[in-house]
Amino acid sequence: MPAGKIVDEADVDTIIISDKDSIWEDTAENSVISKASFFEFLKDKSNATAVKIKNAKRYEKSREISEFGKNLMPPQRFLYLDY
Repeated sequence: MPAGKIVDEADVDTIIISDKDSIWEDTAENSVISKASFFEFLKDKSNATAVKIKNAKRYEKSREISEFGKNLMPPQRFLYLDY
């Protein structure tokens, strides 16, 4: 179960929209999911979107979402990344 806190942040470098085979070829080396999971998730789709991030930094102490502004909602989807 997620902690419900912000533990790190990153900037969006590039958003790539293409067919799923091209996305996998371009991102597989740095992907956070397996090829099987990627294609299973997109099985009914012809295109995919990938988000390349940069300037990732982990906070020394986790932060409450309220520290970033009022009425913010946490994302509905997330992944834990090792970096």
